[in-house]
Amino acid sequence: MVKKMAAVAFIMLLAACSEESSEEPYTQKYNSVDPEEWPNVVATVNGEEIHKNKIEADFVDYTNAYEQAASSSEEEQLMVYERILTQLLTSEIETELLLQAAEAEEIYVTDDELQEAILDLRLEEGIESDEEYEEVIRAGNMTVEEYEEQIKEDLLRFKFLDSEQGSPDITEEQINETYEVDYGETDIELDEVRNLIIAELEADYRQNGAARLFERLREEASITLFIERD
Repeated sequence: MVKKMAAVAFIMLLAACSEESSEEPYTQKYNSVDPEEWPNVVATVNGEEIHKNKIEADFVDYTNAYEQAASSSEEEQLMVYERILTQLLTSEIETELLLQAAEAEEIYVTDDELQEAILDLRLEEGIESDEEYEEVIRAGNMTVEEYEEQIKEDLLRFKFLDSEQGSPDITEEQINETYEVDYGETDIELDEVRNLIIAELEADYRQNGAARLFERLREEASITLFIERD
């Protein structure tokens, strides 16, 4: 369910971007936005291959969601499809860069750490049984193995970023400032949203650090795309 909500938000953002830039000259970047025409290997990162099955299902889901959410010309549609493709390729390349860099630093996620994170997520979502857990994951068009691999990659990303820039140190001042901006005019008490605010501040901290880190890793890496660009 979380994945579907994120996908819808992502698609609506792309649709808005397309509407804002619809009068700008547009040149096609890729030789095809049809997954059936893509090569099996869509990119390499320092010699490690990224296969099209890593992005194909999400590409199909997102483009289908866009078709349902927006009415646009063929040119605008192609623009959005290429933005989706770019985002998915970028995500997979950054993930591979991260995995390689973490391995070089001998940073890993243990089985115990993974299971603890999964348990925390289940508690947050109120999921008690294994059957319900599997049902929720399947509803997001994922297998349990795919979902837990995604969680593992997220944990590895956090560990590696924290090793590079230090763990987020969220202060009471930051919490209070965020509360006043986001909830100051509501009836919601700070204690009700404290954990949510902390999570958002930690995410912002890591996201800013990740942008700088990935820029450096990309500059140092050898990356080849096999979906041709003009």
